[in-house]
Amino acid sequence: MWSFSPPPSALASIVPIQFSQALAQKTDEEELSAVYGDKTTVAIAAGKSQPLRRAPALATVTTAEEISAMGAHDLDEVLESVPGMHVSVEALLYGPKYALRGIGVGGSSPTKIPFMLNGAPITTSFSQNIGVSFARTPVTNISRIEAIRDLGSALYGADAYAGFVNVVTKSFSDTLGAEIGLHIGTQQTKNAWFQYGGKIGSIGIAAFVSTEDTGGINEIINADAATRNDGIFKKRSSMAPGLANNWHKVLNSGIDFVYENYRRTYLCKARRNSTGAGTVATLNNVGYSLGIQNLLSLAWNDRNFRKDLALGASHSFSNSSDETPDRVVFLPAGTKLPTGLFPNGLICGPNRWEIQLRFSAFTSYTELKDHQIRIGHGHDDLNLYKAKTFKSFFSNAVGTPVPNGSVEYLTDIQPHIRPTRRKVGYINLQNEWGINKDLALIAGVRHDQYSYFGRTTAPLLALVCDTSKVVTAKRLFGREFRASSFN
Repeated sequence: MWSFSPPPSALASIVPIQFSQALAQKTDEEELSAVYGDKTTVAIAAGKSQPLRRAPALATVTTAEEISAMGAHDLDEVLESVPGMHVSVEALLYGPKYALRGIGVGGSSPTKIPFMLNGAPITTSFSQNIGVSFARTPVTNISRIEAIRDLGSALYGADAYAGFVNVVTKSFSDTLGAEIGLHIGTQQTKNAWFQYGGKIGSIGIAAFVSTEDTGGINEIINADAATRNDGIFKKRSSMAPGLANNWHKVLNSGIDFVYENYRRTYLCKARRNSTGAGTVATLNNVGYSLGIQNLLSLAWNDRNFRKDLALGASHSFSNSSDETPDRVVFLPAGTKLPTGLFPNGLICGPNRWEIQLRFSAFTSYTELKDHQIRIGHGHDDLNLYKAKTFKSFFSNAVGTPVPNGSVEYLTDIQPHIRPTRRKVGYINLQNEWGINKDLALIAGVRHDQYSYFGRTTAPLLALVCDTSKVVTAKRLFGREFRASSFN
């Protein structure tokens, strides 16, 4: 049966078109709900599916139905609705900035919140953010978003010291049949997608592809960093007042297979992005950034491997690039600094490529009365294997740009970063003790071995108490060390 159902959107002047084919497979939906959770449960906080109120963290789960009801168009608009989370944009590429419970608000170095896709980390090693390709991800293929606003290092490593976000994509039971959507909006915005979900024998298959093209908002910037330099050095170079350069073109595609206890996901994302309000907060209309990421993940989870014993394992491979195919103007033509005049401006093009290999496994044991013991281990291999740098200036001993006259590759002389590799092996242990039906004590610890500086240990202690049918009190303690990004 075909039905027409207009999807809500945050865009202005929208003409939506959506067709869906409804198939009743309630048994499969219930099975997947038990594995991946629903809006009353969270699976990522303690490494198992459990009621939200009993999770040893402040957690928020937003389902696809809630995303549709709020009219959100991309991931950031959903995260803005999470209590305690603040979303803003950087001048550079108009990329998202995230802050949790006040940590990161107003700072030049915002909190680096780990992001996961179906439990597989997708943050870059270079800057420990979601990268160009995942910026403002469309929500059409998102089944649920789990946001944790608390200590997560005992399970997920020191990067999760302030919290983390897990995005779960739609499986075959979330999109039964075919779905086609089209959005048309202001600022030359066009967004189209196709999704399909179904079963071939005992294999559930979900596939999607979406595109987006927009000219961006018409935002006037009255003054920028070049305006300040012009005032100091008495030289007119700034393009302000002027329009922010914030167009982008996006292509997302993926395919997902579910067979018994296995889930295999492949995702490809490409984003061609303008420079926003300027690479160094200076307006320019030259240059763009291209981000591409391929993610392949395989997860296996058997909750009934044996009586009182559950096992699980996951493996992921990610290959990403952040390129500047065209020259980017850092400071406009005619810029004057103490080191001299830059007639063509400060031009730079940083390029880098990463590979991430991750493996993890866990064992959950529940035979002991009122105790659930979870043991996990894993290994991460993070490799920024190639980098290129071209620019029109050198940097002197104190870091001030010196005119070079022409744009040249300076990868071997003054690269923005050199190839870097980091390996991390870890083991974690967690025990959840159900003292009684209203009180639980969760104790955990994670030990990491870093290839380049040594070992760290992150403990966690959480007390969760249902004080009434509608109120749950939680008290947490942890100590964490966060490793620096490659940058």
